[in-house]
Amino acid sequence: MQFEEILEENGMPSIHKQTKISIEHLTKLFARDFSGLKKVQAYGFLSILEREYDVDLSDIKEECESYFAPSTNEAETIIAYPPPEKKFKMFWIWFILAGALVVFGWCFMRSNYLKSSIGEAKTSIQTNQLSLLVEQDMLQLETQTSSKDEIEAKGAIDINSTEDINSTMLQSAVADVDTLGATPDFVQIVPVKKLWFGLVNLDTKVVTDQIIDAPFEFDITKSWLVATSVAPFTLKSSDDERMFNDIKSHYFHIDKFGAKEITKDEFVSLGGSKQW
Repeated sequence: MQFEEILEENGMPSIHKQTKISIEHLTKLFARDFSGLKKVQAYGFLSILEREYDVDLSDIKEECESYFAPSTNEAETIIAYPPPEKKFKMFWIWFILAGALVVFGWCFMRSNYLKSSIGEAKTSIQTNQLSLLVEQDMLQLETQTSSKDEIEAKGAIDINSTEDINSTMLQSAVADVDTLGATPDFVQIVPVKKLWFGLVNLDTKVVTDQIIDAPFEFDITKSWLVATSVAPFTLKSSDDERMFNDIKSHYFHIDKFGAKEITKDEFVSLGGSKQW
């Protein structure tokens, strides 16, 4: 079967449907017009037609080969330019080397910076630790010094307190001796205006009270317990004179040795009234 017979027996649409070759390309092939086709396309279409319709299209393939064969003039006018592959490759090589150098330099600088930062941090930590140790030593020294000062101060206070107590006891003893050894000529109570006071005669146990507005002299040949009101007064003797104006009640033991101020508890224990 010849090439034209395929077209006559099957028709262009049927061949298109059978081979999937476009009608435009089929028209060119049947007209032996290979313009607009590539050599590979033309050979491929012809091979499909041979396979589908079991025909030999060698003569058309020869025409196709002749059509696509380069002419002598065209061969003479072809100029070959060597591709600049080496230049392209060298560019990328230099680019990669430059990038590697930049990365290496950055890593080196980063490493030095980290080492410097770590060194500074260690130095700072050591300095802080040293400062802390110095502060602890100073605090311990201050604590020890403070404790020592407190102990010394406490010792001084104890000594002073002991000395004060001893001095007070000595003065009290001297006062008692003076009181016991003194024999005043008289003892008087002198009111500023008016004064109430109560009397207990320790010899006879007689209890009396009175209000005075003039000096009152005690019989010091006897022993007396005296309780006063809060009014101001002066207690006089031949060798002493004391003023009491503190708005408080006062209690005394009066005898031949003079007048001695006592507490209310002592007053009551000696026989004085609890009501005074």
